[in-house]
Amino acid sequence: MPYHIQKSSPDVIEESYAKISDYYAKTGALEGSAAELNNLETLFDMQKSSYKLLKDCRNDLCNLKQLWDLVALIDFQFEAWKTTLWDKIDVGQLMTLIKDMQTKQCNPQSPQNKDIKNWKAFLGLNERVKNMNTILPLIEQLHSKFMQERHWKKLMRITQQNIAFSSPKFCLDDLIKLELFKYSEEVTELVDGAQKEDKIENKLNIIQSIW
Repeated sequence: MPYHIQKSSPDVIEESYAKISDYYAKTGALEGSAAELNNLETLFDMQKSSYKLLKDCRNDLCNLKQLWDLVALIDFQFEAWKTTLWDKIDVGQLMTLIKDMQTKQCNPQSPQNKDIKNWKAFLGLNERVKNMNTILPLIEQLHSKFMQERHWKKLMRITQQNIAFSSPKFCLDDLIKLELFKYSEEVTELVDGAQKEDKIENKLNIIQSIW
């Protein structure tokens, strides 16, 4: 199932951190036992065991912590954005922040992400950011002065979802829920059509005023 832009539940994030901490403690205890056994091996002049699996476990736990830090960070940022009212949305600023996410936090080519870049949750995180990167330019188009009530109703038919576009509480989250990244071409055509309709209406008004 695609991850889209929906946030991870705070309970899921909290539970993930709790499990990581639990296994980190268990791994630490096992490492303590391994160190004692290494001391005994040294005492009896035996070859020291490497306990590679323990080292791998610690590395995996560190990678998991890094991954969930990214998930929590992106969730926090998206959650802060989504209540932005329609007339206060600064698409340019949000696009800059999204580019920064893609460059720093969610870049699979960065050294800090090399061990987690193929993990399903990391791929899902990338998908969320990419989808937001697609949605924001579409939202900028929808800010067109040519968009009328009939066009918003058509947008709802296209997305098969309802939004209270005339409400003073209309905000970014309402548009996020439309999953506009699925309807990029349709949105562009809708806004272009609204502009063309406005030109035609203006010409008709001129003709009517003359006659």
